Amino acid sequence: MVTTADLHIGILTERMTLGFGVDVVIHEQAVRLIQRGYRVTIFPGWMTDMYLDQPYALIPLTKSNDDEVNYHSPEFLNRSFNILNQYKVDVWIIHTPPFYSWLDHLPPPVIMVEHGTPSGKFFNYRQGKTLDMETRKRHRSIFRSRRTGDGLVAISEYIRSELPLDVQRSTVVIHNGADHYPRVSPDQSRIFREEHGITPGEIMVLWVGRLQPIRDPQPYKGLNELLKISSGLMKSNPDIRLIAVGRGEESVIPLLKQAGVTPVLNLAREKMASAYAAADIFLSTSLWEGFNLPLAEAQFQGTPVVALNVCAHPEVVSHGLSGLLADRAEELPNVIISLAEDGEWRKRLSNGALAHSAELSWDRNVDKLEKTIHGCLKALTSGVQMLPIEASLRKSPRYYLNYAEYLLRRFGWRTFIYECFGWIRRRIPGKKT
Repeated sequence: MVTTADLHIGILTERMTLGFGVDVVIHEQAVRLIQRGYRVTIFPGWMTDMYLDQPYALIPLTKSNDDEVNYHSPEFLNRSFNILNQYKVDVWIIHTPPFYSWLDHLPPPVIMVEHGTPSGKFFNYRQGKTLDMETRKRHRSIFRSRRTGDGLVAISEYIRSELPLDVQRSTVVIHNGADHYPRVSPDQSRIFREEHGITPGEIMVLWVGRLQPIRDPQPYKGLNELLKISSGLMKSNPDIRLIAVGRGEESVIPLLKQAGVTPVLNLAREKMASAYAAADIFLSTSLWEGFNLPLAEAQFQGTPVVALNVCAHPEVVSHGLSGLLADRAEELPNVIISLAEDGEWRKRLSNGALAHSAELSWDRNVDKLEKTIHGCLKALTSGVQMLPIEASLRKSPRYYLNYAEYLLRRFGWRTFIYECFGWIRRRIPGKKT
C-alpha cells in the first residue's frame, strides 16, 4: 500500500516566473500538496528567482528563457530526460506544451491539466493556424491516447466543453482558487489610493493585464478594447479613474495616459491585494479566458466585477450577485457608468463577491486534485482503463463550409486559394507541403 509520504509528484510546466496564471496555480497546488505530506518537484522549462525558497524542489530544464531553445525539438526532449531520469517520480502532472506530447515517454500515471488555448482568430493567420492545429492535436490525439491510470483535468466546465465528447466523459473539472492573496485592511486600501492620487470621491475602476498595446502578445486579453472605451467612460462621469496594473515598459505610459488610463507598471506582488481591494469596480475586457484569475482575485477582496459573458466567466462570476456580465463589449461602458453612480448597488455586489469567492479556495482545489491522483493510482493497480479509445471523429461538410467562410471573410481570396491548394497537395500520395 503506497502512503502519501511515499508519493513523489513531478510537475512539468513551461516556466515558473511572475505574471502568469498557470504558474500561480502550480505554486498554490505544490505548497498544499507538500503540507499534506507529498514530495513535490517542479520541472519548469525555465524559471526566474520569483519562486525560490519554497518548500517544493525546482529543477529547471534549461538555464534561462533562451529564445534559441526549441522546446518542441528532439534535442530538448533528450536533454530534459537526462535530467528527469535522475529522479524517481510516482505521479506526473503536466500543465503546458510541449510536455503533453511526452505522454509516451513518461510512465503512468500521468495527469494532464488542460488550461485551454485561445482561438487562432485572435492572432495573425500563421500564428493562429499553428495554435489551432496544436490544440486539435492535443484534444483529438494526445488526450485520446491516455493509458490505464492516466487522467485529464480541465480548469473549468467551459474548457471541458471544448473537448471532444468522448474525452469529456472522463475529464475532471477542478476550478482554480481565489485566496492566494491575503485579504487586506481598509487602511491598506486607503494607502494604495492615496499613493496613486485617487481621492475619496473618485470611483476607481481597476484593470489588470499586460500593458503592451503595440504588438500585444495576448490580444484576446482586451487591452485595445479597454483603450477604446476609456475616454468615453471619463467623459460620461468625470469622477471615474481608470487604473491599469500590469507588466510593461515605461515607453507605453504616454500612450495609455493619452487614452485616459493611469498605468501602474510592474506593481510588486505583495501590493496586488491592496490594488484589488482599493478599487470600487474591477473591469475585465478579456475576450477569451479558460478561467480568469483576476476576476476571482478581485471578488476575494470584496470588489464587484464587470466582464463579458464569455467562456468561463459565468462560472467565475455570479451574474447579479458578485458582479455583472455584459453580452457585448459595447455594453461595458454603460454597465460601468451605472454601477459607478450607485453606491448601494456596489455594496450589495461587494457582499456577494465575498460570498461567491469563498467557493473558490485552493484547499478545495487540492482536495479534488488529491482525489484524482489517488483515483489514477487505483486505476493503474487495478488495470481498469479510464478512457475507451475511440476513432477520431470525421469532420462534417458544415465544418469545411464554416472554415471556408471564415478564411474568405478574414483573409480574402488569395489566402483561401492558397489553403485550398495546400489541402489538395496534402492528400496526393507522395506530395508534401
